[in-house]
Amino acid sequence: MSTATLQPAQLDGILLHMQSIIIEHLHKNVQPIFDALRSRCLENHEGMKSLIEELVTPALVMTDDICQRVSAMSFDEASDSK
Repeated sequence: MSTATLQPAQLDGILLHMQSIIIEHLHKNVQPIFDALRSRCLENHEGMKSLIEELVTPALVMTDDICQRVSAMSFDEASDSK
């Protein structure tokens, strides 16, 4: 009867094998979460962009109006002084 002798485990080989299993698991189970987060961030970005534009537009219109009035007043004053 012969007895088999066990060889010492090689830690590097085991770690490489485990690493590939863990990376595969992450890609399979965690990547969809990151994909969903990215998608929601892009959607939220577009929503915020629209909201900010909606809030800022009236102020821009008023600023343009004021600038046009000041410009017209400056032009009138320049014409009157000649």
